[in-house]
Amino acid sequence: MNVETAELIRASAQVLENSLNPVQARREAVALWLAQTPVAKLSAEDLSRRTADLIAIGFKSFDAFHLASAELSGADVFLTVDLPLLKRAARLSEKLYVRVSDPVGLLEELSQWTH
Repeated sequence: MNVETAELIRASAQVLENSLNPVQARREAVALWLAQTPVAKLSAEDLSRRTADLIAIGFKSFDAFHLASAELSGADVFLTVDLPLLKRAARLSEKLYVRVSDPVGLLEELSQWTH
């Protein structure tokens, strides 16, 4: 991962989840932020297969969809504040193709690299 730059990768999972947010102001703010990056083009077949694999090893369906999207998009790190997802990903990290972190943890890690 290049420490000097960070790039948002947007997948349909994020768009779908945000559209379900019941808080209109938050939904609209996130939609504006997400709109700054084009949606990654992912094979529906590959996405479906990897999502099913992740569900089979213990991830909830929507979490599996998010992780599969990140993996297939080529993300280095998948960021989440979902504590159960973070814990499950830590337990199953050897079966993932993307590193899972929380935003604060990633910022702390990056700040160590720059000092």
